[in-house]
Amino acid sequence: MNQDVIVAFVGKQDPMRHDGRSFGPLLSAVDALPFKPVAALLLYAEGGSDRADNRDDCLAQGTQALRVEEVADHLRQRFAGIACQCVELNGANVSYAQELLDSLRRNTEVRSFRQHWSSQATANLMIAGGTPAMRELLSTLHVNGYFGPTRGWYASDREPLRQETPLVAQTVVLSGVASALQLGEYALAYKQLRDVQHSDASSAETLLKALLAYQDGDYLRAASLLRAWHLPSGLEGWRTDALTALKHFATAQGKLMVH
Repeated sequence: MNQDVIVAFVGKQDPMRHDGRSFGPLLSAVDALPFKPVAALLLYAEGGSDRADNRDDCLAQGTQALRVEEVADHLRQRFAGIACQCVELNGANVSYAQELLDSLRRNTEVRSFRQHWSSQATANLMIAGGTPAMRELLSTLHVNGYFGPTRGWYASDREPLRQETPLVAQTVVLSGVASALQLGEYALAYKQLRDVQHSDASSAETLLKALLAYQDGDYLRAASLLRAWHLPSGLEGWRTDALTALKHFATAQGKLMVH
């Protein structure tokens, strides 16, 4: 059975906001998740500020490590049996995503977590707390699939949690869909298209299922799907021609075509 793990940066507004009365961005997001994670990789780096006004800046070293442990304690109370791993990214400027990425790639604890979970769990990246560079890094890891199968969960300040695919990732997926279509790999194109979060994706999926049915020689199913397809304007003539062709194919194989 596939499991879920979470990967997140702990910022200076975690675990509690500065008013002391409400959860910070990360814990607010985690509490809204629709699943129970079995493990958590909690990343952090000392120094810097999460805010443009530096209101949460703190010069004392070690304070961020305490925040991370508090977040881990909350997760253990919230999700029984969860394995929490707290990892500091040493030597990275928290304002630069590239430095954070380089530090993450070098870190043996991160590599160990990745090796253990990438083949047996979905990595849920919590793009909520931390500096803008930290959130940018998590979005990058979402696009390149560094932790294997990945979902991204985004939460702006005090806004509801939402699952989202970055636009650049959708562009990569669409490029893969186009390549699959050119090769006649309709099953692969259909699978890839399901990763694109777009209001018109379901309509394209119906067409791909019809093409796949045609490719498999199931002309009756292909015709049924084409009739149900909510096609873009201007393609009605093409659908009529396609249904006529499918009728001839089915008739040639001794099948009854229902109009």
